[in-house]
Amino acid sequence: MDARVLEAHDKPLVFSFPDLDEDLRIEALEKHDRHGAAFLAAQSGGSNPPPKADTLGWDTVFAIRMTDVNKAIVKQKTTPPTFSVSNPLGEGSSLSGNFAAWQLTTGADGENVNVLVPASSGTFIFGGKNYDLTGVTATAQYHLNVIPPNAPPTKPTETGTKHNIVVSDQAPGPNVSPVSVVFIDVPASTSAKWPDGMSIEAVKGLLLAAMTTYLNANIKDFTQTFAAVDLNIMADQGTLQWLSPALTSYAFADGGTVENSFFGVLTLTSDIGRAENLKHELAASAIPTNQRSAFLISQQLFLREAIFPGLPHAFNNARTSDFRLVNNDTEIINNGSGKVELDSVKVGAIDYHPYIESFDLVINTTEFHTTMEVKVNISPGIDTYITINTWHGLKLEKKTNGKQTIGFSETRPYSATHRVHTAPGVIITEVIAGIIVSVVGLVVGKIVDTLAKRIIIAIIVAIIAGIITAIQLIITEVIAKGVAESMPEIDPLVQTGTSPITWPTQQSQFTITAVQLNESVQLSGDPGFA
Repeated sequence: MDARVLEAHDKPLVFSFPDLDEDLRIEALEKHDRHGAAFLAAQSGGSNPPPKADTLGWDTVFAIRMTDVNKAIVKQKTTPPTFSVSNPLGEGSSLSGNFAAWQLTTGADGENVNVLVPASSGTFIFGGKNYDLTGVTATAQYHLNVIPPNAPPTKPTETGTKHNIVVSDQAPGPNVSPVSVVFIDVPASTSAKWPDGMSIEAVKGLLLAAMTTYLNANIKDFTQTFAAVDLNIMADQGTLQWLSPALTSYAFADGGTVENSFFGVLTLTSDIGRAENLKHELAASAIPTNQRSAFLISQQLFLREAIFPGLPHAFNNARTSDFRLVNNDTEIINNGSGKVELDSVKVGAIDYHPYIESFDLVINTTEFHTTMEVKVNISPGIDTYITINTWHGLKLEKKTNGKQTIGFSETRPYSATHRVHTAPGVIITEVIAGIIVSVVGLVVGKIVDTLAKRIIIAIIVAIIAGIITAIQLIITEVIAKGVAESMPEIDPLVQTGTSPITWPTQQSQFTITAVQLNESVQLSGDPGFA
């Protein structure tokens, strides 16, 4: 005789089997230990995740270290070797001498950059007295400009239009000069030789004013091109056109030291009117520690243009209309409930059919977090709901052919819980309870071992290749043969995003050395400088 586990009630009832949820928790921990428990520690430096590499509203960011900008300035000799100005502070005053190499320095960020302007030798004449300038350094604040200016987007062409990011000769605002000298540093050995009559601070104030006059009058002598950007260029792989820049800007990030400070090229790939509400901002974590440069793709961009159209292909019976983007294109949820059917499971002679009741995909800084609630009808008046959470991160992998691609791993154990809804008058017997336990276990197993992998593979394929029509075939191949054998190469993605941007002294293409999800997709590597 089939014993009763739960008697009939005159109202709907919701309950669960605590032992089943505990078994699911233990199984999740065991599977995670086999499939990459060390990944989160390696990805995030232990329990502390890396600082967010947010693109701050821009679609892509390509950042290099300030030290590399300075090397380019020296190598290309884009600063004047000498200086001379007559009467900067009235009749009889003058400033002349020789410059050492100029260098970017800390103390400003956003659209402004501080530049060290050092004199290797020289003389400042004021009031009939000569002041030695050996070793005197002015800190001057510049801002940059895009030349020619950004224009309305046009149909992409094979060559696009080239725009250079250079020193601006226009004032950044009213009552402000294009260049501002913010500090004068004088070695004690030099000031000790100055004639008596004025304090050192008074002479430094005069020097600041004189150097401001000189630098503004000769602003075009600082000829450095910080980057060249090809806009509206046709992507070699048309499915990646969403990554090709249509508008560009720039920003500096002050990291406290020159080594930890960055210069970045910022771009929008569509809807360029958004630029009016964006700032010259670059995340202080744009380049990971121990990396030379990084290319960032905003999560809104790849969620909207790649993942959203690609996600339905992870399922056997889903369409784009079954999902929608929410929260400013940072989250994907299902559009209604019960429309997407999953693979059936069999208990005894009966097939049970799971349906997605709710679905949510969101980025938690370094992880893709997927939450699915699945509904399974056990028998008339008895429905089981299973909630599964999975977390995955990205990593760089080498393919069997030597090329690079993006792989994935669990960043933490999945979680699975269940509940049972019964209609009034329903009796739960031991047999029915056993069926519920079996169905829950089978559904969780299929989702974790197959569907969750299909989802993260679909995400990666959509990002790196944009091949929507072939995603299902690629998913099957990757599951069967592995990432190294069957995942598409990352080269087209990297070339589409970075090739339109050329750095001074760059001799080769950007080479990826690390990949991580860090608010944005953060591709770190070697910028190919000489």
